[in-house]
Amino acid sequence: MAFRISLPKNRLPLGCLIAAIAMLLVCVVLFALFYIKLNGPFSRFPKALKATIQITLDQPGGGKFDLNQVTQFAWDKAFFFEPWTRPEEIEKCLGIQWKLTQTIARRLEDDKRVAYVFMEGNKVVEFGWNLTDHINVYIDEGGCPLATAANPIVRASIQPITLRGKRRSVIVLSPDR
Repeated sequence: MAFRISLPKNRLPLGCLIAAIAMLLVCVVLFALFYIKLNGPFSRFPKALKATIQITLDQPGGGKFDLNQVTQFAWDKAFFFEPWTRPEEIEKCLGIQWKLTQTIARRLEDDKRVAYVFMEGNKVVEFGWNLTDHINVYIDEGGCPLATAANPIVRASIQPITLRGKRRSVIVLSPDR
């Protein structure tokens, strides 16, 4: 007894099937590359910076840390912006018009959010916000820039200050000059 396999008469030609599989593979590869670009090596930076700040703050009286130890990208200026920094202040500090200035400014509309921007030349190479979860951050000397590649050392300490009429303990980041 012989079995016969019969295919439906309206089947796709083999060439179309191969083309569809190839297109699917291209889409998967492009998605993977895009995902790696967004979540690749730079995604570890905010965690490394947060951890470095916390370790520095755990020292009696605070201490210093070197931004070169936590960055895995080329930069020559680092800016940190306090909560409630206005967009025009950000652009003045950066010295360029930047399409994400409004986004950063909106993220800073919270007492516990701090934004950071790293630049190389006139190009932003890394940015983000939320360096701390439970305490306010104050940037001494305006963060314009807080550090440079030539002087990457930042001081960090917890200090009591008056902020918007209230006495608070805040993290103070300042350049080591």
